[in-house]
Amino acid sequence: MGFLNELKKALFAAKSVSKSAANKAGDKGKELYQTSKKKVEDASDELKDKAEDFFDLAEDKAREIQGKANEFITDKKEQIV
Repeated sequence: MGFLNELKKALFAAKSVSKSAANKAGDKGKELYQTSKKKVEDASDELKDKAEDFFDLAEDKAREIQGKANEFITDKKEQIV
């Protein structure tokens, strides 16, 4: 009987150790997920801000070009008439 009890204890210990290791791995996985999620959100926010800045700059330049084109057309009309 003594041998079977020792075997049971050894199997229980191995089960406990593997369960603990699995829990630790799960915790690390959750931590990695949260860290990755935060970095992706930060990068997304930064990209959005840069895209808005770029759009505003492009819009300003387009308006500037439109103004110059209108001046050019007006000048040419005056030369013709």
